[in-house]
Amino acid sequence: MVSNVFRLLAAAVGVSAAVALAPPAAAASGIDIGPTTWAYTDSAAPTSKFVAPPGDVPVGAQTYASGTVHSTRAYFTFDLTALAGASVSTVYLLAREKTVADCTTTRTQQLWLTDTATSPTWAKPPAERKATTGPVTAEPCPSSRVVWNATDVIRTALAGGAKKATLELRLPAAQEGDPALYRTFDHAPLLEATYNRPPTVQPDLRVNGKACGSTPIVAGRGSGVDLSATPSDADRDQISVEFDWWPVRFPDQVAVIHSLYYVSDVPQRWSIPQESLTDATTYAWRARADDKALTSR
Repeated sequence: MVSNVFRLLAAAVGVSAAVALAPPAAAASGIDIGPTTWAYTDSAAPTSKFVAPPGDVPVGAQTYASGTVHSTRAYFTFDLTALAGASVSTVYLLAREKTVADCTTTRTQQLWLTDTATSPTWAKPPAERKATTGPVTAEPCPSSRVVWNATDVIRTALAGGAKKATLELRLPAAQEGDPALYRTFDHAPLLEATYNRPPTVQPDLRVNGKACGSTPIVAGRGSGVDLSATPSDADRDQISVEFDWWPVRFPDQVAVIHSLYYVSDVPQRWSIPQESLTDATTYAWRARADDKALTSR
């Protein structure tokens, strides 16, 4: 929110309550984020690190020729910079199955948010913080699109100020030793996110074409007052400006109007008619940007 004051010398009566235009539905921005790195851990080599090896990602239990069963878990680390400061609507992890030991079994692979870990080991895994929901898929087995809803866990990571997030793909502990549930996945799953970043108002506010400053701008007699503000939006959404104005002596008498929706970084104006203002009165006003979903502070 950006605000300033002007002083009116025009004759008028009272302060009118302007009618706000109803905004249309908002459209969120979308982005696909691939992992910056991935790794897996193996119970047969508890202190070894398997970071971005060639091939697919093993998840679950395999049986050696000797009959010994060993288990693996996978970890994917994502850069969240593109979502920093945004209002996140949805985030899904999309993974492609490459091989499946037994397609008659139910998919029960869990996806967890863990502490950030780019080179974990079985003996020292990163702490699990929060589980997602899923998996779900409507495709045959193996599926090219297995989905987990990671919205809550990514929001949790962002709320904590994290710039990266590690997601662990594993079987539930009670099933981790069952070779029938073993699957491999492509090493480059995607985070598919929808989000919106709040718009802003540039500080160059103007009254009757004059830049606002610490001294009130005096409006002439017999005319209205033209307010001008320039909104900006990093997502390049269409933006409306909410113009609010009120007599300084009566801050509860706020009049509000929304401009139409225009592109970012284009000045938007509203003219307060003469009859809506009172002679010899100092008014304060503010401008807030609205992108149909979020409003600037």
